[in-house]
Amino acid sequence: LSEWEAEDFLSSLLSPAASLSDFSSSDSCLVLHDHTYSLSQQHVSIDLDGGNYGKEGAQTTPLRVEEPAEQEIARLILTDEEKRLLEKEGLTLHGTLPLTKMEEQVLTRVRRKIRNKKSAQESRRKKKVYLGGLESRVLKYTAQNLELQNKVQLLEEQNLSLLDQLRR
Repeated sequence: LSEWEAEDFLSSLLSPAASLSDFSSSDSCLVLHDHTYSLSQQHVSIDLDGGNYGKEGAQTTPLRVEEPAEQEIARLILTDEEKRLLEKEGLTLHGTLPLTKMEEQVLTRVRRKIRNKKSAQESRRKKKVYLGGLESRVLKYTAQNLELQNKVQLLEEQNLSLLDQLRR
């Protein structure tokens, strides 16, 4: 998957759907905007009966699981370009997840514009490189053509000289 496809997929996962009503409210923030994933405490399991995997005498430190009250509220982090385009369209987002359907559509449209802009820039860059290559080939072949024309002229002069010698 490309970065853009993954972004669209995750955006679609964040949109409210009827199937999400089965989950408890503590699970509603499993996916954060910056694509880091958090797991609610009820889904954490640690195998403490696994045996000794380290050296003799090695100490193990238990994992610390944050309580829901300690966890950060899922925040929407926008890039400067996203902020600028949203401002240009006269829109502001409240900055916390989950977003409303309209806000998701606006954000998706803004991100699509950014992707299209980057794609157009890359396309123009590739075109410039390609045209530069074509121009250098034209120069090379023009020089080669001139060299061959000079060679033809020299051979024609030698041919006339040899024909002149044969007539004598």
